[in-house]
Amino acid sequence: MVRRNAAREEWWDRAEWALNLARSRAGSDRFIGLRTLAALRDEATATELQMIIAVTESVVGDEANVDFLSTSGEN
Repeated sequence: MVRRNAAREEWWDRAEWALNLARSRAGSDRFIGLRTLAALRDEATATELQMIIAVTESVVGDEANVDFLSTSGEN
Protein backbone atom coordinates (compact mmCIF):
# COMPACT_ATOMS: atom_id res chain seq x y z
CA MET A 1 0.00 0.00 0.00
CA VAL A 2 2.84 2.38 0.83
CA ARG A 3 4.44 1.68 -2.53
CA ARG A 4 1.16 2.36 -4.36
CA ASN A 5 0.68 5.63 -2.48
CA ALA A 6 4.22 6.68 -3.38
CA ALA A 7 3.58 5.84 -7.03
CA ARG A 8 0.35 7.89 -7.05
CA GLU A 9 2.13 10.81 -5.41
CA GLU A 10 4.86 10.62 -8.06
CA TRP A 11 2.20 10.49 -10.79
CA TRP A 12 0.56 13.61 -9.36
CA ASP A 13 3.91 15.42 -9.20
CA ARG A 14 4.42 14.69 -12.89
CA ALA A 15 0.84 15.62 -13.75
CA GLU A 16 1.10 18.92 -11.88
CA TRP A 17 4.35 19.74 -13.70
CA ALA A 18 2.75 18.90 -17.05
CA LEU A 19 -0.44 20.83 -16.28
CA ASN A 20 1.59 23.92 -15.44
CA LEU A 21 3.56 23.61 -18.68
CA ALA A 22 0.36 23.08 -20.67
CA ARG A 23 -0.91 26.44 -19.39
CA SER A 24 2.32 28.28 -20.27
CA ARG A 25 2.39 31.17 -22.73
CA ALA A 26 5.44 29.61 -24.40
CA GLY A 27 4.37 27.33 -27.24
CA SER A 28 7.19 24.85 -26.71
CA ASP A 29 6.29 24.51 -23.03
CA ARG A 30 2.62 23.97 -23.91
CA PHE A 31 3.58 21.29 -26.41
CA ILE A 32 5.75 19.46 -23.86
CA GLY A 33 3.03 19.74 -21.21
CA LEU A 34 0.30 18.42 -23.49
CA ARG A 35 2.43 15.52 -24.70
CA THR A 36 3.39 14.65 -21.14
CA LEU A 37 -0.28 14.64 -20.13
CA ALA A 38 -0.98 12.28 -23.03
CA ALA A 39 1.76 9.97 -21.74
CA LEU A 40 0.33 10.06 -18.22
CA ARG A 41 -3.23 9.22 -19.29
CA ASP A 42 -2.77 5.46 -19.09
CA GLU A 43 -2.07 5.64 -15.37
CA ALA A 44 -4.84 8.16 -14.65
CA THR A 45 -8.08 7.28 -12.93
CA ALA A 46 -11.26 8.18 -14.78
CA THR A 47 -11.59 11.36 -12.71
CA GLU A 48 -7.96 12.34 -13.27
CA LEU A 49 -8.34 11.77 -17.00
CA GLN A 50 -11.38 14.05 -17.07
CA MET A 51 -9.37 16.76 -15.30
CA ILE A 52 -6.54 16.38 -17.82
CA ILE A 53 -9.01 16.61 -20.70
CA ALA A 54 -10.64 19.72 -19.20
CA VAL A 55 -7.32 21.54 -18.90
CA THR A 56 -6.24 20.40 -22.35
CA GLU A 57 -9.51 21.59 -23.90
CA SER A 58 -9.08 25.00 -22.28
CA VAL A 59 -5.57 25.22 -23.76
CA VAL A 60 -6.23 23.99 -27.29
CA GLY A 61 -9.77 25.28 -27.66
CA ASP A 62 -11.98 22.32 -28.50
CA GLU A 63 -12.53 18.65 -27.81
CA ALA A 64 -11.63 17.55 -31.34
CA ASN A 65 -8.03 18.54 -30.72
CA VAL A 66 -7.67 16.37 -27.61
CA ASP A 67 -8.51 13.02 -29.18
CA PHE A 68 -4.96 11.90 -28.41
CA LEU A 69 -5.90 11.95 -24.72
CA SER A 70 -8.86 9.60 -25.06
CA THR A 71 -8.43 5.93 -24.45
CA SER A 72 -10.72 3.15 -25.56
CA GLY A 73 -10.72 1.66 -22.06
CA GLU A 74 -10.77 4.57 -19.67
CA ASN A 75 -9.70 3.66 -16.14
